[in-house]
Amino acid sequence: ALVEETRLTLPPILDEGLCCILEARTPDDQLRLVHDWGRPRGLHGEKAVGAWRQVVLSDARSKLGKWAATKVQVITGQLRALAEGEVVDPSTERNLGQKFIEAVSKEWGLVDDEVQQKRLERIVSRLVAVSDRDAGSLRWEVRIANKPAINAVCFPGGKILVFKGMLDFVKQELDDSDDAIASVLGHEIAHATLRHGVNKAKVITARLSSELSSPIMLNAFMNGFSRTNEFEADQYGVLYAYRAGFDPVAAMRYHERML
Repeated sequence: ALVEETRLTLPPILDEGLCCILEARTPDDQLRLVHDWGRPRGLHGEKAVGAWRQVVLSDARSKLGKWAATKVQVITGQLRALAEGEVVDPSTERNLGQKFIEAVSKEWGLVDDEVQQKRLERIVSRLVAVSDRDAGSLRWEVRIANKPAINAVCFPGGKILVFKGMLDFVKQELDDSDDAIASVLGHEIAHATLRHGVNKAKVITARLSSELSSPIMLNAFMNGFSRTNEFEADQYGVLYAYRAGFDPVAAMRYHERML
């Protein structure tokens, strides 16, 4: 199995974290535990980064080496060329999304509206329950950005940012309809289930040399996905809304009002 083949090349500092993985019964179970293992147990900060770097140095071309390289980049926030083969596993995806949404929240500020927040969380919960990805593999979260734009965005790992302008638009133009909001959130959830955010992160980090939280990196991510990705998210988003009991036609009404 993957871990058994590479264990002898790993530094001793990682042995404790690998024990539970090696005790798994099958190679598939081992890989699942590897993917869920966010960093060496008992290690934090610089020690964790140092441990991952030792794994990279032990065999940078192996799957485990590439996975460790991604861990270093995400923990430090210094993303460099994820497109060159590093493994973006579920725990890395969640950490990547957390860093993006924290940076944006700090840059733009959030709206403190408990009623709207609970409403969005309730709608997201219904949509996630019928989506095409195991809910446990992501850490779904929705926040309201204090921005007037009529927009929303989903970062890797299920981190959704809804703009205040979008909520105001639905209230003024679409009778404050849950169905309309579900059409937008379904679209964003589809981006996460299809891992569009992860793929985009690979593209922009291969093209840009900048800190994760820098304005140039955030702006590149906020510029939207490809037309193919957007079309896929439209299709799946409407399907999720329908499965969750919302009116799927609301998506068409939303776009008609936008024109």
